[in-house]
Amino acid sequence: MKFPIKILAVVLCAQIIVSMIINGATPTHTRETTTLLSTTLDGIDEIQIATQDQNVHLLQSGDQWKISEYGDMPVELTLINLLLDKLNKASVDWPIAQSKDAAIRLEVSEENAQKTISFSRQGKKLTSLYLGTSPGYRKIYIRKDDASEIYITELAQHDVPDEPEYWMNKSVLSVKGEITAVTTHAFALKKTTVDDNDQPNWALTSSLDGEPYRLDSNKVQAWVERFNALLVSQLIVNDNQYQRIVIQNPISTIHLTTTSGTTIRELAYAFYTMDETLYVKQFGDSPVFEIASQLADPILKATITQFAPTTQSEPDRSAALTSPEVTQ
Repeated sequence: MKFPIKILAVVLCAQIIVSMIINGATPTHTRETTTLLSTTLDGIDEIQIATQDQNVHLLQSGDQWKISEYGDMPVELTLINLLLDKLNKASVDWPIAQSKDAAIRLEVSEENAQKTISFSRQGKKLTSLYLGTSPGYRKIYIRKDDASEIYITELAQHDVPDEPEYWMNKSVLSVKGEITAVTTHAFALKKTTVDDNDQPNWALTSSLDGEPYRLDSNKVQAWVERFNALLVSQLIVNDNQYQRIVIQNPISTIHLTTTSGTTIRELAYAFYTMDETLYVKQFGDSPVFEIASQLADPILKATITQFAPTTQSEPDRSAALTSPEVTQ
């Protein structure tokens, strides 16, 4: 009986040793993590995101970031901060490989990296990161340009988009001041007074049929504020597409009067359609932008009747036609 017991004891010890090897050298051993970057990215003024067929160049100019080679469109600053925060906090433990063959296989070599992110400050490159394949959900192989070690960190390719439209501030055409007058092909509206509750009163100054429609100023104000929240999708950079859009007559032109402090501005928006897609630009500016139909349609399809009071019992904040002239 002693012999089988000895065999069982040896087998048990072997199992314990194998388990310790698989899970770590000793039960008390833990992997020591450190930050991916040895220096902070604070104060950088240039970011380049490159793939095999795309290159996005973000450059700080004064207090504003712009997208170079994309019409110098302004960057959404929160996206820059989000990226830098993720990379500054990115942690790694042991490198999983460091050979050139491994770098090529995991696509983190300089020649075949799926994505390369470079950071510069005052014209001097600080570091570049090579992003490769993914070993699992929200995990990615990554290597720094000045080291051979390859790590796994919590990051995804879509955290660092290489599409310039992603980085663009989509509110580039939104009205920043207070809108005091609007003229479309069908009607003209003017803000007249502000009541005791600081609510604006709107008056109809012209309509296509000249009828003295009464208005619910709350409804008018909600529609007018769509221009303050106007968002575009992307800049049209293809010259042929641009020419095809602007050569045709706009489907709608809308004029606005805005005030900001003591400054009064006149703005005009032209809306176009081509291949069932909507586009918009401001008069006096060259850029043309694609705009989603769910954002443009409530502006383009507005009629004066939609601003009518819902019931006669509502508080009378409506105003009648103040001018017989019809604005085209």
